[in-house]
Amino acid sequence: MKKLFQRLIDVKGEKERIQPNEPVPRNACPFYGFATFLGVGLLMDQKGNQCAIAGGYVPCEMEIQGKTPDWRNCAKNALISQEQLLCLEKLRCAPREFWPDGQNSWGGIPFRQWEKYVMDSSTPRPRRT
Repeated sequence: MKKLFQRLIDVKGEKERIQPNEPVPRNACPFYGFATFLGVGLLMDQKGNQCAIAGGYVPCEMEIQGKTPDWRNCAKNALISQEQLLCLEKLRCAPREFWPDGQNSWGGIPFRQWEKYVMDSSTPRPRRT
């Protein structure tokens, strides 16, 4: 079964790579460390290890297994339905490194821009011990 990752990242017409205000080391997963607020269509940065796909504040399965979190190798990747993929098109993310200075609230950036940034090999990664 072909993973859906390619469908997630092969989006044409994307803007150029966005740049953070201050780089934060990130795992190669657009859902790692985020909580889902579907009522407002937003992924909020929680600065933790939870998986927004798993729902609630469930920790990343890969990390629990002692693996480095990576969306390309995640079992949840292959389980995403067409309906969920369509929801991702409308989803926005509020990662702390892109949060505008001096603002208490913010609508975030399009999920596709976040995904492109976090999956890029030049994005800083956390050190593993």
